[in-house]
Amino acid sequence: MVGPKSKRWRERFKRSVLTSTHDDFSPVIERGQGINVMDVDGNRFIETSSQVGIASLGHNHPEIIKALKEYLEELRDDCLDVKIFGKSTTIIGSDYVHPLMVELAEELIKITPGSHPKKVGFKSGGGEAIDSCVKFLRKVRPERPFFVSFIGGFHGRVGSALQLTCSKYVQIDGYERSGYFTHIPFNGGLDYLKELIGCKFRGDQINAVFIEFVQGEGGIVPAYPSWVEKLVDFCKEYDIKIVDDEIQTGLGRTGKMWACEYCGVVPDILVTSKALGAGMAIAAFVVNDALVNENLVSGWDSETYYAPPWACVAALATIKTIEKENLVENACNIGKIIEQRLRNFETGFSFSPYLKIRGVGLMWGLEFRLRNNQPDSESRDRFLKKAVDEGLLVLGAGRGIPPKNPSVRFLLPLVITENEVNVVMDKIEKIISRMYS
Repeated sequence: MVGPKSKRWRERFKRSVLTSTHDDFSPVIERGQGINVMDVDGNRFIETSSQVGIASLGHNHPEIIKALKEYLEELRDDCLDVKIFGKSTTIIGSDYVHPLMVELAEELIKITPGSHPKKVGFKSGGGEAIDSCVKFLRKVRPERPFFVSFIGGFHGRVGSALQLTCSKYVQIDGYERSGYFTHIPFNGGLDYLKELIGCKFRGDQINAVFIEFVQGEGGIVPAYPSWVEKLVDFCKEYDIKIVDDEIQTGLGRTGKMWACEYCGVVPDILVTSKALGAGMAIAAFVVNDALVNENLVSGWDSETYYAPPWACVAALATIKTIEKENLVENACNIGKIIEQRLRNFETGFSFSPYLKIRGVGLMWGLEFRLRNNQPDSESRDRFLKKAVDEGLLVLGAGRGIPPKNPSVRFLLPLVITENEVNVVMDKIEKIISRMYS
């Protein structure tokens, strides 16, 4: 279903753009509306990953477009007469404070878990925000140089975020690995971590644990609440802080505003991005104000694009729309339909022995296995290609190369309707049935 125009654009892409995460069989997308996108050839597709969680309100949501249009119109009108000063500017907030930055910080303080005082830091992307969290924790707790994260976890491809990531070796291959970062098994590994205490470090030298309560890149793997409870107890024993990476899971994706709510955890730091900006580059890390101390001097962290006004406009409109349209509730309700449809795949079909289903809300993974329960990357990759022919754009996931749990991930928009989700599920069932017929 990839047309001639897409092929030509791909040839130009290969000549001019460095290799990244793009595949060779997907179309070149030109526009989108709701859960649908259109490529340069005019072919329509259902975009099932919400641009890896960025387009949680779908493409071109009217409330986001309206907010941005009003802001930019005011900016234009202000420029017509130099004697008139409106509230719209192109100023960036790294050296100057602007009201929209403060409003967004106050809103994030209000909607994140816990009633304790908080402060918000801003960055342009999730990986940068994670990197700043490590820097922040090193500043305020310098006697604790070590950090723990989990195998299968993905926290970004920059600085300390890359050191915390343990998803695919190519992401850090050739980059110096720091001994201050330890990775342990997800939904386990506490016994291993306890064994390291006294061998690699003292317990009071561990600064923080970084966790995704649903691993995304790692194959859509939710944390077991019983294991999280033990992890929290362990962290309390040694005063280890919990940093909740909600870059992919936050703002309603899992059927709750934040994935940590499923386990009843109030993190010391929460990081959000992707859906926050609805396409605008912005990230935020919300920290417990009790952590802030005199070591955090002016200039400890900054960025050129620190909460740009137009990104704050989009973020404020995103939060308002989620609340106004009850989209967290919708994610929960539609998620139940998805779960019922996907769970049916595990029983009663000829392909049932080959699939494993995991997920919550609008965040689901479909793992492909052989009859001997070994990973089946070939079938997973075949599904990704056949999905394009069926009018679905789907992303792969799974930890390791080759993946130990080869999966496809579905991150459907919060605005999806019951009729739309059944269309998606029908297409998925049709593709898998044909693959194993």
